[in-house]
Amino acid sequence: MLLTEFIARFESLDDDGFRATFDHPFLLEGGQVLGKGTPLAERRVLLLRDNGQTLVVGRKSAAHLQVPIKSVSSKHALLRPPSEGRADWEIIDAESTNGTFVEGVRLAAGKPTRLSDGVALRFGPDARFNFLQPESFLRAFRRLLSAGENPPVTRDILGSDTETNLQ
Repeated sequence: MLLTEFIARFESLDDDGFRATFDHPFLLEGGQVLGKGTPLAERRVLLLRDNGQTLVVGRKSAAHLQVPIKSVSSKHALLRPPSEGRADWEIIDAESTNGTFVEGVRLAAGKPTRLSDGVALRFGPDARFNFLQPESFLRAFRRLLSAGENPPVTRDILGSDTETNLQ
């Protein structure tokens, strides 16, 4: 869903309502922080609902998390929710053509990599996202709402506590 749509649908939630509604992580589309790239309002928010199944990230509509960018493979990466013996989400490159990157490092295909709050993800050269736990996303969401029609650049939205390598 587009960030503008997310804001319109959920801006009326107070913090407790937000926490009750969203108990799962998000992928917030990044881009360049200096005014180039995707405008803030046009960025996507992908909700990582943990129903126990691995989520497919890909270009086609069959993917659980669709990223309709040409350089993203049909089945680009897998996001695996926590399970018994593993407390964190993991990402796995699904033998994508253009690679899956965590903090700028290309992942080996098929090898799970743990995701921590605020980490920068890239699917191919163009699709940039940040993995945000609910509390971090809530802080970013509140900053967006308080900014009104003049939203801050991405670096300010995420704040220094989750500042990441978005460029």
